[in-house]
Amino acid sequence: MAEDFYNTLGVSPSADQAEIKQAYRALARKYHPDRNPGDDEAEARFKDAAEAWRVLGDPDLRRQYDAYLKGGGEPAAAPPAAEAAEDVFEDIFGTRPAAPPRHRTPEPPPAPQRERRTRVRSTPAAAPMPERGSDMRYRLEVDLEDVAHGAQKQINVPRKARCRSCGGTGA
Repeated sequence: MAEDFYNTLGVSPSADQAEIKQAYRALARKYHPDRNPGDDEAEARFKDAAEAWRVLGDPDLRRQYDAYLKGGGEPAAAPPAAEAAEDVFEDIFGTRPAAPPRHRTPEPPPAPQRERRTRVRSTPAAAPMPERGSDMRYRLEVDLEDVAHGAQKQINVPRKARCRSCGGTGA
């Protein structure tokens, strides 16, 4: 039979959503890989807690899981698999981690010079890519109570905008 998600989170099957969420957050903080670098056991516990939260934190999936347990582990459909790490990150921190830069494949070597002169461009030049802005830091103070209840705060982020009259050309 599959691992019992209720035992993983340390809650009873009659626990309400608030208890399940509180138990998950406590385990996520305790076993988070940033707090336990290099500890494979903590990482495994963190992933187990994330999977349990994904199933028990969603009312529909929880009903399916409860039916799975009551049926002796022989449900019509097995419980869903673990979620992506980005989703776990978003559950804990409220945002997804930045995507790593993509590696481009090397371009083929240029054609010999004499061939290059005979080629004619038949397609218009590609539009210039927008410039990446500098990284920004923002200090936001929140109360522990706001953190515990998942409060949302709104901030204003300055950004560059294209001039409407000249379209960013400076003319």
